[in-house]
Amino acid sequence: MVLQNATQHGKATYYGFAFKLSKKNWQFDESFSYGPKVTNNRVAIAQFITHFRDVDCGEKNKKGAVPTTMVWIQNDKLYVRLRSGAVCQEDKGDVREFKIGQVTPGEWHTLAFGVLWHKEKEGWFKVWLDNKLRIDKEDIKTFLDTDDRRVQWRVGIYHNWWTWDGSGHQFIKDGLKRKREIFIEQIGFGPE
Repeated sequence: MVLQNATQHGKATYYGFAFKLSKKNWQFDESFSYGPKVTNNRVAIAQFITHFRDVDCGEKNKKGAVPTTMVWIQNDKLYVRLRSGAVCQEDKGDVREFKIGQVTPGEWHTLAFGVLWHKEKEGWFKVWLDNKLRIDKEDIKTFLDTDDRRVQWRVGIYHNWWTWDGSGHQFIKDGLKRKREIFIEQIGFGPE
């Protein structure tokens, strides 16, 4: 599911959906580690994203699509990342990652966000998992500095195969399940 123009600077909006990992073919991979060669087992299930191809980031640094707020499953944990600040130089942007809670294959989970999108430290960010408030941050940046362009909200499975070592995309390792399914229902958004 893709919702165009899902964000607006200075406006509060709520988003939510229910999801269930397939019990028969979801496999957790505990091999995630940091370092020069990373086996990235993150499975994104929602993200706010837009392109910045028109933004000059230097000769060899063209930006394609840039996810801002992102939700992923890693092993049996659900995470959310909130990115604001600079588009071109990720080290100058403000990136916050939060561990939201545990997910169980075969069980329905609900996820809801409330965000006041703002470039200055006037925004707020709230996340509920299974009707429990897990993140409640106020007086923070929640929007990229570049301009006021709106971004898409995408919900659906996207496996991140990037190895982060410059070698490109990596395939699922031998011995791991090649298929993962997620069921998503009750996608909604609105002013409250």
